[in-house]
Amino acid sequence: MIILFIGTFIAAIFFIATGSILYFKMFNEIQKDKYDFMGLKKIGVTKQELNKTISFQSFIMFFLPVAIATLHAIFAVKVVGMLHMIYFMFIEAIYIALQAVFYLFSKWMYVKQINSWIE
Repeated sequence: MIILFIGTFIAAIFFIATGSILYFKMFNEIQKDKYDFMGLKKIGVTKQELNKTISFQSFIMFFLPVAIATLHAIFAVKVVGMLHMIYFMFIEAIYIALQAVFYLFSKWMYVKQINSWIE
């Protein structure tokens, strides 16, 4: 039981670190992206198309690592056989839900910042 607690605690720390790194990566590159999006706006790209592009790029950035980590963890759980699969699925569902909240918040802040420049 203590191993499950330690594993969950370490996963929570990694989640916070990963989310923070992704959030700061998005906002460190926002100045470069500002000029890219302003250029796209000048050639006729609509706000909805820009929002769709931003959503797709940030979705890939947030959820591709989660997908790869999930595949790795599934094989690790099967090989090690230490954890119950139901426990793993429960923790993974919580992780994906929290990652989705982090993704939605980051995307909302990013879109809000970009839209304030191109209006």
